Amino acid sequence: MPSALWTSRHTAAALAGGHLLIAGAPGTGKSRLLNGTLLPALVRTGAPLLVIQDPATAHGPTIGLQAVTSSREAPASPGDLLAKPTLVTLTGTHPEREAQAERLFAELPAALAANPAPAGTRRFLVIDVAPLTPALRSFAPLLRQAR
Repeated sequence: MPSALWTSRHTAAALAGGHLLIAGAPGTGKSRLLNGTLLPALVRTGAPLLVIQDPATAHGPTIGLQAVTSSREAPASPGDLLAKPTLVTLTGTHPEREAQAERLFAELPAALAANPAPAGTRRFLVIDVAPLTPALRSFAPLLRQAR
């Protein structure tokens, strides 16, 4: 969706709850919308927030998020990532990033269950990755756990 069509009402609806999928052809502005509009709005809510991104989708730092780099040599630990609002950037070759995403997606359900959001708050999980088809199979348990 081109950002010109996105309004503050859309942002408010996204923050109100439920799942949101932003899809489209490469280069249509999905990550720019996410990084320029939705992530800053999510940070302002103060809600627990975890963002996982591929370097191909990154468009600069997001204020208020702890920056973590995950690599094959130093993979990010899902439990540690949930302590405060965090932006995780996957690094390495494309296959290495796929492997990191698959591991994170597989380990996140247990980490989320062990580290619930504070009472009365919702946790936001944002995943902005280039097509990582193999890793998305591991995403199914997260979808089942989501409320």
